[in-house]
Amino acid sequence: MLAPKIAIIDNEVDVVSLFQEALELAGFKVTAFTNPLKALDHLTQNSNDYALVISDYRMPEMNGNQLCTRLININQNLRIIIMSAFENIDYDQRFQFISKPLPLPRLIKIVNDTIGGEQQEVI
Repeated sequence: MLAPKIAIIDNEVDVVSLFQEALELAGFKVTAFTNPLKALDHLTQNSNDYALVISDYRMPEMNGNQLCTRLININQNLRIIIMSAFENIDYDQRFQFISKPLPLPRLIKIVNDTIGGEQQEVI
């Protein structure tokens, strides 16, 4: 069985690297982006390859809600998680919201719950 493919988008390189490493150790295939416009270009062409998109809300050029709204209009089966350190944000209610920072085991559990996976837990 192929590992579910996940896209992570956050303009903070450290966050992207940390989440990518944790999710890959848990058995997921991860593509990471630090630029929302590059992510949009790639995911527009490859949206059917992904089970889940995890995007930060606040990014330059385009916020995560704008990005993910465009993606969900292309592929309505795509699961979306918006994350932010701020709780009072305006996001599409079709998307799941998680607050940053969050412990990596919780991230793995949320991803497993969201895509119905049975990947390993990372402690």
